[in-house]
Formats: sequence, C-alpha cells, structure tokens
Amino acid sequence: MPTDEPDDCKDPDDKDEFFPRPNLTGSIFIFMENVDELWYKVKDKATIKTHIADREYSMGDFSILDNNGYEIVFGQDISGSKYS
Repeated sequence: MPTDEPDDCKDPDDKDEFFPRPNLTGSIFIFMENVDELWYKVKDKATIKTHIADREYSMGDFSILDNNGYEIVFGQDISGSKYS
C-alpha cells in the first residue's frame, strides 16, 4: 500500500529542509589521472571550493561541494612528473 512522503520531502524548493546540512566533517579524496581534464569539464557546472593547483604535497587537485555541502577533492599525484 502506498504511503505519503515524510514532511521534510514535500517541498523540493525548500533546500534547507530537502537537503539538510551535513552532520559530519571531512573530505572525500578521489585519486585519479588527468585531473586537469576533469577540472575543465566541471569548473563551470559545480560549486568550486578550491581551484585547481599544484600543491606542496605533490598533488595537483581541486575540490567541489556536493548538494549536501560535503567537500569532494579530485587529485593527481604529480611527484616524479614534469610538474614537480
């Protein structure tokens, strides 16, 4: 038998109700190749937290925020590359 949606899901235009703020802290780090290529695909479509750059810890990376406010970092190891 069908049931009604919970009250906090009834108004999708109310982003505070529909997408509650995260209760946890931290970042999700995704290691990958060709991070520059992904940057150009998402930079105008996502909420950017940090722009792409080569970091002191030998990573080229950038981060975005997902719809719940969590930070997702995409990074590529650049130690031993022509960039380091």
